[in-house]
Amino acid sequence: LLIKDITELKKSEIELAKLEKSLHEMDKLIENAPLAIFLMDGNGKILRTNQAAINLFKYQEEELLSFQIYKLFNVDALNDVENHYKNDVFNSSHPVKIELLVKRKDGESIDVEITSILISIGKNNIIQSFFSDITLRKNYQRLGYFLKDMGLKTIRKSNIRFVSKEEDYNKRRLRRLYKRYDLEK
Repeated sequence: LLIKDITELKKSEIELAKLEKSLHEMDKLIENAPLAIFLMDGNGKILRTNQAAINLFKYQEEELLSFQIYKLFNVDALNDVENHYKNDVFNSSHPVKIELLVKRKDGESIDVEITSILISIGKNNIIQSFFSDITLRKNYQRLGYFLKDMGLKTIRKSNIRFVSKEEDYNKRRLRRLYKRYDLEK
């Protein structure tokens, strides 16, 4: 009769079941997040994404998982993107933000704010990036800059000058004095 203590084996099975459940719950957090999430390796290869990313970029999940993250950006932003992922993220222990234009599958460019952080899982370094669509905000900023620029051009052309209330009050007072005493300016 051979008897073997399997207490440790049972404990490890229980721990493994808890870990699998935690991973499944973590997967739900990623999948149901309101922001587009990308998990990438150090070379920018997309390892995991979520439904918000699929909706934002208009690609199928399989397509996104076949890409490096750099494929999603306009060509003129590639230097900034590479610097963000290859330098800034690796040299910071805090989340790093950048605002850039990305291109969707349909060719439309949209403004995004990207917040990225390096996460160590075991011996692997994973880059986690959250993409927020800021196109509406950027369009309002551009409109504000345009209107400000147009307003300044209009003011320059019409010779309108803004004065403080005190300066305006003093000018009116001076005019009244001239009028009262029939003085010439």
